[in-house]
Amino acid sequence: MVPAVPEAQRCQEPALSTLGNHRGHVGYLGHLTLILAVRETSFPGGPHRALLGKLTLALARKMEHGPCGLAETYPGELYVPDNAVALAAVALAARAGVTAQAAPALPLPLGLSPAATGFAIASARRLSDT
Repeated sequence: MVPAVPEAQRCQEPALSTLGNHRGHVGYLGHLTLILAVRETSFPGGPHRALLGKLTLALARKMEHGPCGLAETYPGELYVPDNAVALAAVALAARAGVTAQAAPALPLPLGLSPAATGFAIASARRLSDT
């Protein structure tokens, strides 16, 4: 069995110190943001609202800057599950009114359009049903 390496050691810097850059920690920051966004949705105006705003903007920026809309979990490593949590956290924080920043749009591979995939149409239908 391979011994576990702490995230701060694997990334060479603590997660909260990366809010101003595009390097790593999307897993840790995404889960922290999701927890705070759920709390803010349930109990608006909490003591962590300012931190939630900073986390939300940082995650959106990291995802927009990353290749194909994914931010790094560790240096040079992208994991879809961590980005899915981060995307949900950004969307929930926007829904709670913490930021006007909606979840970033993921770019489609070259040659594909939203109409060709049907994704945009299906998403719009689901949203209009709510």
